[in-house]
Amino acid sequence: MEYFVKLPVILGILAGIAAGIASIALGCEPKKVYLRIGTYMVIFYILGLFARALLSGIVKEMEESRERKGQEEPLNEKDKNSLESNDEDGIKGEAALSAGKERNQTEDNEFRPLSSQLMAGSEYTKE
Repeated sequence: MEYFVKLPVILGILAGIAAGIASIALGCEPKKVYLRIGTYMVIFYILGLFARALLSGIVKEMEESRERKGQEEPLNEKDKNSLESNDEDGIKGEAALSAGKERNQTEDNEFRPLSSQLMAGSEYTKE
């Protein structure tokens, strides 16, 4: 994370050095060389700001996903505890969990046919 803070400055300096060397190698006037160095430093500093914001956002999302995974593990332990309580009720562990999952899946994937009124008024049936 510390490297991201320095990224715009590093990019600006490197771009300025590269622009200076290239301009001197081409034999430009000193005034033109300084102008190019300043211009490239500003442009690459701004690009570095965007890159830093992008990378910081990616790192934050990764940290949040790790935290979510860490929070999901205790939920799995709670499920195991509920399975143990279901064992006392006469329902065996994994069967109770799979039965609960099957119930949720059938409710979500239930077939619902369209009514004939909707189909009759549809644009696709009109010719």
